[in-house]
Amino acid sequence: MSDSTVNRASDELRPDALRPDPPGPNSSNDQAFSGYDLETGVLQRMRRWRDAIPVLVLIDALRVAGSPLYVSVFWIAVSIISLMPLTWWMEFPGETLPRLHIDGPADFRGWPFFLAVGWIAIGTLPAGLAARAGGCYAAGRSQSFTENGRVTIVRWLRLFAIVLTPVGITTGLSVVMLAAGTFGRIGSIGHWVVEATAILALPTAILIGLIAAGAIVAVPLAIAAAVLEKQPDVLDSLSRGYEYLYRRPAYLFFCSVFAAILIVIVWQLATLVAGAAISIGGWGLRVGSGQASAPQGYRWLLVRLPIAVALTAAWGQIGAIYLLMRQAANDQEVEDIATSPIDTQSAEMPTLKSEI
Repeated sequence: MSDSTVNRASDELRPDALRPDPPGPNSSNDQAFSGYDLETGVLQRMRRWRDAIPVLVLIDALRVAGSPLYVSVFWIAVSIISLMPLTWWMEFPGETLPRLHIDGPADFRGWPFFLAVGWIAIGTLPAGLAARAGGCYAAGRSQSFTENGRVTIVRWLRLFAIVLTPVGITTGLSVVMLAAGTFGRIGSIGHWVVEATAILALPTAILIGLIAAGAIVAVPLAIAAAVLEKQPDVLDSLSRGYEYLYRRPAYLFFCSVFAAILIVIVWQLATLVAGAAISIGGWGLRVGSGQASAPQGYRWLLVRLPIAVALTAAWGQIGAIYLLMRQAANDQEVEDIATSPIDTQSAEMPTLKSEI
């Protein structure tokens, strides 16, 4: 008996509901295959609104500003930094709390350097923590505060190095310009030598400008890369930041504008909350204590709450923007981030055993 005879007999014994439809333009098989083709073609990557409009992941990243833990970390950092010198931008009218003051460079000429190092040391940790949390929220792979804190602390030295590396590179390249300027000391022809040398050093000067100006945007993106990538290093993170800035400037600007709108909304809400707490809570403290004004420390901390919330939201947006830029420039999925302890471990080199 041939195979065709067996198949025909099995089709006759099969119930009508299980029999395949005859081939034709309106058969269910053709409709199923057409739907499959459509799913794998047009709608394969657009199952959600965020797939059609990727910038919507910035709204998910805004959740970090509603977390008391992340906001508290920035609140503490902002309070510590506001006690340091040269933080006039954090002063508010009517403050009477003591601040750390330095009479001037005559007391200790190296204090600006150590002050800047202190700002970086205090600021990079909460910045990296919020950037990682925002990136995790944007990727739909949220992690616990403890896990995000562990990854950020382990990689804190890299964050510190990311901030200082552009400074070191631009300083090293400036030595070339310094050497060009020394030719001006050569008698009467020194002026012409300096002019010629300066023209030859123009590429170096342009490179200095690109690194120094681009660091304003590239360094935050590099910090986000250092806390979100599986195996990051300082130079790779910085190269990603500069690449996304100079390779996708229009898309970066668009994402930044949308993020800025979200940050302003969050900052205004935090300002309303802080203002209500100062007014209503301060009234309760004045009435309860019988004093003419509320404690200064109470107001001093609350006026810094909107700054802490805005900074938390901003760094959360930076983490999400980094993932969007990586997707646009490198075609790497937003969800591809380090989320497990195995992802954050350094790869071990294989050992070679000699056989005798």
